[in-house]
Amino acid sequence: MSKILKGPAMVTYQCPATGKVFDGDEILIPTRVSRNYDDWSEQKSPVHMGLKICPEVQTQINKGFVCLVVIDPDKSDMEGVGKEVPIDQMGGMYRTGELAYLKIEAAKRVFNIDVQEIMFIDKEAIEKIKNLQGESDE
Repeated sequence: MSKILKGPAMVTYQCPATGKVFDGDEILIPTRVSRNYDDWSEQKSPVHMGLKICPEVQTQINKGFVCLVVIDPDKSDMEGVGKEVPIDQMGGMYRTGELAYLKIEAAKRVFNIDVQEIMFIDKEAIEKIKNLQGESDE
């Protein structure tokens, strides 16, 4: 946070998979609380704290799925592609809005890199995965 917290504030996060901003169900309380009402009234709430997996995506991850986020590589910051990207650096990916979930076991067979909870893939890769799924259903 760049500004000093002057009074209590609600917290929000942004999901690195969906891009959706959601309530963090947390309240920030500064260690030194001003007795001046003007300080409290100037406090902006909610305070955005960064990236965190949203409850909807976390539910699927807990069920043993990997979240595949389709991105546009031409519009994305592609530094670190093929490596494990910390959650706080996932904001540079340009999401198309398309998500898919793949069982961890299946993802380990499909990808030749370490499987993470959230993986960014391009449109071509998701089409290949859909084709593989269609072939296995036949």
